[in-house]
Formats: sequence, C-alpha cells, structure tokens
Amino acid sequence: MRKIEILKRMLFGNEYVYSEKIKYNKQIMKNNYNEVIRLWENNKRFHNTHNGERCFILGNGPSLKEVNLKDLSNEFVFTVNNFGFVENYTDVNTNVHLWMDNSFFMLREDQKYDKRRIFESFDLICKVNPICFVPYVAYPFIKNNELDKKLNINYLVLDKYLQDQVIQNFSMDKLLYCVNTVVQVAIQIAICMGFKKIYLLGCDSTNIETIINTVLNKENKNMHAYKNDDTDRVYKDMMAKVSMTDVFYDQYMLFLGYTLLNKYCNKNKIELVNLTKNTLINDIKKMNISEIL
Repeated sequence: MRKIEILKRMLFGNEYVYSEKIKYNKQIMKNNYNEVIRLWENNKRFHNTHNGERCFILGNGPSLKEVNLKDLSNEFVFTVNNFGFVENYTDVNTNVHLWMDNSFFMLREDQKYDKRRIFESFDLICKVNPICFVPYVAYPFIKNNELDKKLNINYLVLDKYLQDQVIQNFSMDKLLYCVNTVVQVAIQIAICMGFKKIYLLGCDSTNIETIINTVLNKENKNMHAYKNDDTDRVYKDMMAKVSMTDVFYDQYMLFLGYTLLNKYCNKNKIELVNLTKNTLINDIKKMNISEIL
C-alpha cells in the first residue's frame, strides 16, 4: 500500500483506533500529505548510524531521582516526555527526545490541558537541542505553533500492534509498532539506529499504582522524577471517562510490549537491560547501574 493511502486510511478510515478519540486539523493534513511523507521517508538517514554502540533510555519514573545524571554525560541518551522538568536535566546531553503522547499536542479528548506547562516542556528541551520525534498527527500543531523552527522535529508513523507474534524488522521510514509507553517507541528507534546494548533507567512502570490510587481517592505521591507534577489532576479527569477494564487491558498490552521487544532483542543479539532500581518490569534482564558505569 502506498504511503499516502496508509495516511488516509489511518486519518479517516475506521481502522485507525484514535479516529474518534483525537482532534486534529484534518484540512492541514489533507493539504500536506506529500510533505508528511517526505519527512517520514527522511527517517532513513537514522538507520544503522550507531552500529554496535550502547545507549541509555530514560523514563521519568521516581527512581530516576536516585541516578546521578552526570554519570551519563558522555553516553548516548534518549529522554522522553517531560524530562525537561527533572532537576539538573541538562547534566545529561540528551541526544534524542520523544514526545509521543497525544496530550502534548492537545489531541486527546479525555484530558484537560495546561497549555503553559506543555509549551514549557518544549522550551526546556530546546535548550539541549536533541533530535526530536513526534507522532505524525502532531504535524498541524507543530506547524501552527512553529515548533519546527526551534526544535529538530522528526515524524513517526505507528500503526501495527504488538501481539504475541514474530516481530518483523523495525524501520523508521515505515510503520513502527503501536505501544503503550513512549519508552517502547524509543527502544524501536534505538534498534533501528543499530545499538546493540540498550539500557533502561527510570522505567518504574508504576503507572497502574497511580491509577488505582486515583480511583480509590488516595493521595498519589512521588509519581515522577520531577516536581510540579500535575498527573494527579490529569488522572482524575481521565478516570472520570475511562473504565478499569480498559485500564487493565492497556496495562496488559504495556507489559506484553516489553516481553515481545525483549524476545526480539534476544533473537537478534541485542542486549536489552533494565537498570531501574525499583521496577515492575521483571521479564527483562536486570542489572545495577554500578555494573555498567
């Protein structure tokens, strides 16, 4: 299927899971199919650029606060989402940053937005000037706010779903797998770039604890590695519209994603290691960061 047909199907066809859940400027997308496809295909330049090297992927779990970020200053580092709010975040020379949640582009209908905080997240990452990846549906938002003039923006298209099957080879200029956490998108990119040792930090995966506390009206503490955390409010808004059935299915898919990516890495002689001190991810090889750095 030609790429323009893929985008049309995903944006306007029934097969696209978010077709009724996200808001985007459809006219801008219609008028810029060819530009989006050009940017998408331009991802070829990232393939195998770091063959045999190692990298670190940082989640924003609270355990990251126990990591001395200066120890990673000479490493190739992926960061995600609101990493800019982490204290001393510039101690890490972020090479690649991902914003993959639609909430950063005000596309989700189940959330209210703090626009000031969203743009602060973008501005903080501007200071370290990494390669940035966003979902292709963010294109109208990026253009309308001229974010591509101050950030090195690159677009990904995620459509295939990780299931209990053999994963095909990853390619950033083709369809990557839809996953339930930005960290798993970063893992796919790292594989495409040729890294053979991929280390996870701050990947606590304790999101389910936050959700359960929210539903039970219990106070959430220490949810992320950064302060000024508005997750409690966001989750209360979200859980007024989302069923626990959907929550637990999403959690199943999240952990299944780690399982399948780990199987792929083992098969292809890629070392995927979880260095996170406190984590619910127990089917990926676990090591202490002191053994690596």
